[in-house]
Amino acid sequence: MKRYIRILFFNLIILWALAGIIPEITYNSFQTLATSTLILSLLQVLVLPVVKLLFMPIQLLSFGMLRWVPALIILFLFSWLSVGYTISAITIPAIEYQQLRLPAIHLGTITSLMLFGILYSYLNRAFQWILK
Repeated sequence: MKRYIRILFFNLIILWALAGIIPEITYNSFQTLATSTLILSLLQVLVLPVVKLLFMPIQLLSFGMLRWVPALIILFLFSWLSVGYTISAITIPAIEYQQLRLPAIHLGTITSLMLFGILYSYLNRAFQWILK
């Protein structure tokens, strides 16, 4: 029971922090954030083990190189199921510094979900390490 409450708490803090860091991630109200947290936690606890089991042959054939695919499927399901919490396409503006000029980068929805997954993973591991 403590494990599930910890997962809910971590997901709430991480979803709130990511919405504060990245402006393309938005939610309507705290109730929407709490509902999205519950949806993501249920997907992680109930659906992710089944998806990992189904992707086991692919992971064995690719020697674990596609380990991120089940997490991406869970995040896609999360973005589809959570109505008020939206992850839209991210545009990184151009950067100019003296002689250096980096062009603007536009990330599509799938790439935005991958970036969201990477940031979510790092924040989740950091919280688990701190509260261990």
